[in-house]
Amino acid sequence: MFLQSALLATFAFSSSSLAAFGVTTSGNNIIVDAGSDNAFKISVNKNSCDINSISYRGEEFQYQSTGSHISSGLGSATVSSTIINNQYAKITCKTSTLTHYIVVRSGDSTIFMATDTTAEPSVGELRFIARLQPSKLPLEYPFGSVSTTSGSSSTVEGSDVFVVNGQTRSKFYSSERFIDDYVHCVYRDNDAIHACMLLNSYSYEASSGGPFFRDINSNNAGDSTNLYFYMNSGHVQTETYRMGLHGPQRQQPILDLPRLLRRLHLPPMKPGTYTQVLYQGEFKLSSLSVTVRASTSTSSSITGSLPSHTTLFQIGDYDGRPTSFRNADKFLRMHPSDSRMSSWGPLTYTVGSSSLSDVPMALFKSANAPFTIKRPVEAGVVLQSSNP
Repeated sequence: MFLQSALLATFAFSSSSLAAFGVTTSGNNIIVDAGSDNAFKISVNKNSCDINSISYRGEEFQYQSTGSHISSGLGSATVSSTIINNQYAKITCKTSTLTHYIVVRSGDSTIFMATDTTAEPSVGELRFIARLQPSKLPLEYPFGSVSTTSGSSSTVEGSDVFVVNGQTRSKFYSSERFIDDYVHCVYRDNDAIHACMLLNSYSYEASSGGPFFRDINSNNAGDSTNLYFYMNSGHVQTETYRMGLHGPQRQQPILDLPRLLRRLHLPPMKPGTYTQVLYQGEFKLSSLSVTVRASTSTSSSITGSLPSHTTLFQIGDYDGRPTSFRNADKFLRMHPSDSRMSSWGPLTYTVGSSSLSDVPMALFKSANAPFTIKRPVEAGVVLQSSNP
């Protein structure tokens, strides 16, 4: 159950003495010692469920001003702890609409987490945020500094897009399509320490938005380096939020990343009714309903084809994406005003002689409209956007 997704830290190897596995209480904190050969302890506030300490081999990685937590913090929760079969330390955090689980296994430097909901949190987002020390984990992977907003000199759009060294940055630029989101990390390069979210094909099963939805993955904001697992949000919401068990996440110090990837395995799919969808790229071709039952094997075949059209000319492919159009290779990682963007136009596309880069991937009112399409020996057809 707890192997669907992973929030982990990767550390260089060195020897360490074996500590005792167990749970103790210190003031308002529940302390869990993994009893692992690489010393690993966490501290959880028993009033709020915030993780306020993540210690590995004696080094503290947790940001001290704010804890790591669900949404923007539960504020208050009923927090309890128990030892199961002398092997698992389980912390359970309950509110009226949410139950959050934190589990540490004896001898394993790992935090397993899962969240069960019956209603959307009041903040309007269901996410886990690991808030880490930026001095120790300042860098971001896989998209480099596109979401590092530390050191910004000004903003471009509201408070979410920043200018850093002449480049536009935003925490939203770290996003990746759920279907492609297998690993995202924050790290330091001097001794190969990483903290990553490792995911498999079931990690976003209970999340809303579908396979091509994107949401924030990481952000070095200056005061803290934040690593996220987004289950849903109001960021361009496309469907009703889904309740039930979300995640889970796993946080684990390990010796090397490839070894952990080999250890991850897929859990069985939960019984229920699913919608199977066939896409060409991101263009929906067909769908059907599939029912999965416990203890039985289920197979389903799906086919589809593009609708029949009488085509005078075609620009691009039927794949639901602006691939190869102007600035399509940049717009997910920088603001349209960024100086690294090619000129938006206005542009003219001549059928038979122009390239796809002569077509803007977006039209902005009063910025690059009109976009003109011309066919040889015929008058031009002018397309103009009415909204940005």
